[in-house]
Amino acid sequence: MALGKKFSGWFMVALKERWKYLVALLIIFTVFTLYFFQFSGIPKKIILLTGLFSILGILLIGKNLAKSTFGIIVLMGTLFTFITPVLDTPDEHAHFSRAVYLSEGHFGMSDQADELKISKDFKVVLDRVHHNYHNDLKKQKHSQKQNRETIISLTATYSFISYVPQAIGWSLGRIMNINLYWSFYLGRLVNLIVYAILSYFAIKNVKKFKVPMAVVATLPMVVYLAASYNQDGVSYGLVFLALSLFINFITDDSKIEAKEIGLFVLLCCILATCKLPYVMLAGILLFIKPSQYKNKKTYLFAIGAVVAAAIIALLWYYYFTTFTPANRVAEKDPTEQLKFMAHNIPTAIKLMFSGIVDSISKYLELFTFGWFSYGSPHIAFMYLVYIGGLFVFYPLEIKAKNHLNSFGAAVVMLGIIFAINLSQYLTWTPVGLGVVEGVQGRYYIGLLVLLPIFVNSSKLFYPQTELTEQKEWMKKSEYAQNIWVLSIATYFLMTMILLTLGNYYRG
Repeated sequence: MALGKKFSGWFMVALKERWKYLVALLIIFTVFTLYFFQFSGIPKKIILLTGLFSILGILLIGKNLAKSTFGIIVLMGTLFTFITPVLDTPDEHAHFSRAVYLSEGHFGMSDQADELKISKDFKVVLDRVHHNYHNDLKKQKHSQKQNRETIISLTATYSFISYVPQAIGWSLGRIMNINLYWSFYLGRLVNLIVYAILSYFAIKNVKKFKVPMAVVATLPMVVYLAASYNQDGVSYGLVFLALSLFINFITDDSKIEAKEIGLFVLLCCILATCKLPYVMLAGILLFIKPSQYKNKKTYLFAIGAVVAAAIIALLWYYYFTTFTPANRVAEKDPTEQLKFMAHNIPTAIKLMFSGIVDSISKYLELFTFGWFSYGSPHIAFMYLVYIGGLFVFYPLEIKAKNHLNSFGAAVVMLGIIFAINLSQYLTWTPVGLGVVEGVQGRYYIGLLVLLPIFVNSSKLFYPQTELTEQKEWMKKSEYAQNIWVLSIATYFLMTMILLTLGNYYRG
């Protein structure tokens, strides 16, 4: 009785605080459902569940932004886990094969085709590619028989680390001897939860960028990827965690300690094996004044840590470029591509510069799902207005401590963009081709967190006294701020879920 009364009291208070957001959700939900389904073939049960999860997400937003973001990611991500068709996220078939490979005890990779064997369960699931959750995998049991699957070689550039959650989920299904249906979705779900946990710690740890971090962590594309077998879930969770330390280094007034550097560089070294270009985050330590460190020993340790991260990155690059995947085609050879660039330096410079400029045009890909088969430029435009307005005009506390720190952040960002294009040119582009192939918008997601450092212009639109008052008001009203930020994040997640339903679940 007391519990029921307490719940009723909480619900009425939450409803009073958020009724405007819930009304907005109802309007957005109705408009996009009718738009995506064209007034017909609406699957009532799953649509209703989507609406209920969205309402629940908004009602559960609390005073702790990290916990609230965790809840939104798990709630909306769970919907993505089940409604996203089988192996329908970018390269999910390859990532799924690697998760199965790891679950069977293979921590390393072999370039011998005869050694790339995994359970024939993979082929059974692959045969249902693009099928929605109304598939027949419930009739399929785990098998001990194995097939040769050279598709595993496509994941050779990644270490086993970013496949641990998926492998755990899949293995649990096999250990419990449940059917392939629940084993498959269990692997996706564990990957999502690990991403949500990493995002939680990133938001909790960062001191002055909590709102931008939460906004990017709930970006529909990254939640969508985390709710699949894609290794981006773990990779970007680690990127956000590393960025939380990165941002603290250049915005917080406290002295940088050796243990913080150690954790930061450890994360960067792990990223070298999961998301190689992001190892360059370690470079920010070179743009921090000695006086910002606790003492001279800490400064020297930071320099040594950067060198160590660079060596790890080079060793990992050497490993996977000398590795010959069983299905590599002759025209895509990193060594030959490097020789071409060395003998055609003006062309190489032009290619890399074009790649950096073209990275801006990749934005729309963040709202293109499946195997680049469906998306919504309308939602992409509305999201750009939202995130642009928030990052540019919102009075965030985002100023770097000095110009050297700001310059270093810019250098690191450009370095990562350069490294993304270079890695794709070396590993995925035919030798001598005049364009960089394989670069996708999702590769730049981690950099979005740093944008406010360079684009926030709130001081130009508020007098200094008013800006100070705004920031003080924000500190006192973080609860209201959390509701606003995460409610809008929920709207965008919901609309992309509705888009997926409109593509695969017409009645």
